Amino acid sequence: MIEYAALRDEMRSGDLFLVEGRGVISTLIRVLTGQQLSHVALLVWIDGGLWVAEMREFVGFQLRPASLWLEDISGAGHTVYYGRAPRRVRESPLVKETALGFRSQGYGYLSLLQVWWAQLRRTRLRPRGVVCSTFVQRCWEAAGIAFSQTADPGDFLRLCDGIEAIEA
Repeated sequence: MIEYAALRDEMRSGDLFLVEGRGVISTLIRVLTGQQLSHVALLVWIDGGLWVAEMREFVGFQLRPASLWLEDISGAGHTVYYGRAPRRVRESPLVKETALGFRSQGYGYLSLLQVWWAQLRRTRLRPRGVVCSTFVQRCWEAAGIAFSQTADPGDFLRLCDGIEAIEA
């Protein structure tokens, strides 16, 4: 496990925090998707600060300083991994621009069922609303990453160039 402070300066917009949650909703998401992860959040640099952009249930789009986000998630007993995005994503200014375009958007609760259904059928579906994985999927697609099916949090484990367990 590596400390956040040791990696912070290497992190780029488009990189991810991947969460193995322990709560009821996290467990439900992991069961429905058949993945070990229940949440994915996007890292973005804004004016010299590292932020987490994400879609959260009961909140919708949320933008928080990465250090505070990591403390809260780790403090709640969740396991957090840092995922290094593919080079194309890390170098694209469209990732941050796309993420910030989701401000004021709510969480797509009905989209959870659509994502689950698309995963079962291994098809690509573009739900009207967004959840954490489809939010990140759209941001990465803006950078030119192609997805063959609707993403769930576990799909990003395979797409990242490197994964490390991280602590606050």
